[in-house]
Amino acid sequence: MTETRPQKTLAKLERMNKALRHEEPDRIPIGEFFWGSFINRWRRKLNLPDDADPYQYYDLDWIVTTPNMDPHIKPFETLRETDEEVVVRTGFEAVVRKRFDLPMPEAISWETDTIEKLDGYNPLKAKAGLDVVDLRRQYGHTLAFCGNGNIQVWETGDEPAVRREVLRKLNAAKGGGFIFQSDHSVSSGVSGHTYDYIVKLVREFGQYPLELGEYDEEI
Repeated sequence: MTETRPQKTLAKLERMNKALRHEEPDRIPIGEFFWGSFINRWRRKLNLPDDADPYQYYDLDWIVTTPNMDPHIKPFETLRETDEEVVVRTGFEAVVRKRFDLPMPEAISWETDTIEKLDGYNPLKAKAGLDVVDLRRQYGHTLAFCGNGNIQVWETGDEPAVRREVLRKLNAAKGGGFIFQSDHSVSSGVSGHTYDYIVKLVREFGQYPLELGEYDEEI
């Protein structure tokens, strides 16, 4: 017996696929990555049950279900391993070196090294100087973008500043090609009320055709 997907699921797939094809769906899709400590704080601030899940609560359009999001699902290939380090090739066709005495790995090379081979780009860290509206102007619709909500602004809890940050970034969604979320992940420095406000802003102003008022910019 063939299982039929719920209509809501099909609507989300259509929304995401249209965005990635650089078409305007019914509204801007929303995704996210959450720190566990944020989820605990969010539950407390909004007086939610202990098993409340922000993906389900906000009915987000895509959910992280596995830690391995490589485009080619296959085991890592070990290229070299010693007592001091290991060098592997990942499903992104990236060669990564990990020294055991250091906390972070070093990316050495990639086989996917031009934007022509990519559908979309994520994450887009605002604190690294990346701005998705400027990137849309630079690259047009040759590349889809995911995220770039400035988590440092979100952490302030300043509603006018958060509103300005969120609505301005929605300009990147003109013509499709944009999925809204933070520039990396939602930290415990973001209050539950602030994230709730952000989702409501995107749901209100992310309907197509976009009407961004004073935050509207030419792309």
